[in-house]
Amino acid sequence: MRSTWPAALLALALLTACGSNSDGSSQAGPPAPGSATTSSGGKTSDSVQCPANSVVGDGLGITVTGTDAPAPFGKSTIACSYNGSKANGDRTSVTLRVQTDASHGDYADFKDKTAAQHYVVADRSGVGDEAFTYAVTNTSDPLNALVARKGRLFVYVASQTSFDQLVVLFNKLASQ
Repeated sequence: MRSTWPAALLALALLTACGSNSDGSSQAGPPAPGSATTSSGGKTSDSVQCPANSVVGDGLGITVTGTDAPAPFGKSTIACSYNGSKANGDRTSVTLRVQTDASHGDYADFKDKTAAQHYVVADRSGVGDEAFTYAVTNTSDPLNALVARKGRLFVYVASQTSFDQLVVLFNKLASQ
């Protein structure tokens, strides 16, 4: 049976994404300057795309076995969901939100909303410009989550992988 936690965490990520722009307005904002990475890894689209399965798999040390339909929000934010297996054969899922027009305010708002949901957040130094982690441990299939911002790139990723693996994935995304 598939865990409902990835869906719940994706809902948190999406609710925060829909709340406001980096300037605080509630209307859809302008597209991010420049082009965003496409799922094939090339810079060919002006809308953000879900990272390729190989990027997610390599970053987290898993084999991606499937994806769910991406959920774009304008040109600068997308929510992605991946299914996979770990090296030991255990199943895992990945929930990923990528935003290319983020500010410190977006990050701070997401952190505040996460803490308000009674998750224990821990700042993570040395990851992007700012980052925090938290764990969802009240389930038989615990999830680790990383929220990080570098420049205007904001990434939320949650999976049944280690915090260090989440950081590796963020660094891959931030270097593209």
